Amino acid sequence: MIDWEYAAVGDRFFDLATIAEQHRFDPDEANGLLRAYLGEICAEDSRRLDRYRAFYQGLKLLWLASVEKLQGLEC
Repeated sequence: MIDWEYAAVGDRFFDLATIAEQHRFDPDEANGLLRAYLGEICAEDSRRLDRYRAFYQGLKLLWLASVEKLQGLEC
């Protein structure tokens, strides 16, 4: 299955961050995800994933707020 909502050429760390956030990975689990994907990781990889996780959290909040606002417009 393909989720077309975010389908685009983008940074792979955003996709990994989405998985980590949706499954509420703790730092060890998130680093395990990175290792499984990249093989070997460095501290910058973890920081980059953390930044994308924060970005995804904000994006999710904006999406939820817009859905709530649109639902208020229904007849």
